[in-house]
Amino acid sequence: MGNSKTYFQKLFFATRLFDGNAQKARLWLDLPARSLGNRRPADPDVTVTEVEDLVGQIENGIVI
Repeated sequence: MGNSKTYFQKLFFATRLFDGNAQKARLWLDLPARSLGNRRPADPDVTVTEVEDLVGQIENGIVI
């Protein structure tokens, strides 16, 4: 999972997708994302900025 501070920052952005539901956000963080090269948002090599950008794209209907 890497640095816990980084994970919780990612979780903060992910909860926006699930109306504040942290449990669903945690599950989402563990799923591979095509736009991240099939890496999981929770992976240590995925930055908080990448997760924030991905959440923004999903919120705006941009599918990659």
